[in-house]
Amino acid sequence: LRRTAVKEAVAVSDDEVHDYYVQHPEMFTPPESITIQEILVKTEEEAAALRERIDRGEDMGQLAREHTRRARGRGENGVLRISSFERPLYGELFEAAQEARVGQLNGPLALSVPASQVLDAGLSPGDAYFSIFKVLSTTGERGPEPFATAQRRARALVRRQQESILADQFLQGLRRQYEPRVKVFRQAIEALARQ
Repeated sequence: LRRTAVKEAVAVSDDEVHDYYVQHPEMFTPPESITIQEILVKTEEEAAALRERIDRGEDMGQLAREHTRRARGRGENGVLRISSFERPLYGELFEAAQEARVGQLNGPLALSVPASQVLDAGLSPGDAYFSIFKVLSTTGERGPEPFATAQRRARALVRRQQESILADQFLQGLRRQYEPRVKVFRQAIEALARQ
């Protein structure tokens, strides 16, 4: 019934698809992501000492493998990609990375890190850690993907929107048409509600 009354009745034009794309750019904009290399340690002194070693030319990836307390990225030379969707998990670090220049070493930066993200046993809530990091790359605030790339998804979204409108109209019509035939047994409903 839904297929004949709704799905087969929807015809989406190219103009409607393009208009939807133009009116809803947020639907076609990839999320911001930042790739960083980080060493997370327990004390500010340790972070400062590691930063000095990096400034003198030691390999940050090797130092990350040996010293970082962050579980994610440890085996990857401290490299992690953080999506804007993960902002709640990496709040202070994500914010600092957004402000940093690509390739610039930053920190020590004091962070509150959830216990699930670190390798330390016996962590107390609110324990501070210190991060030194550099941004390797960022997608930044980009605009929507090209229409040619987004067109298929835009068409599906317009189709779904039109199907929803038609389905609502169809159901409202059925309600109006059959309302005189519908009988509500309030006592039975109330009895069921009491059970």
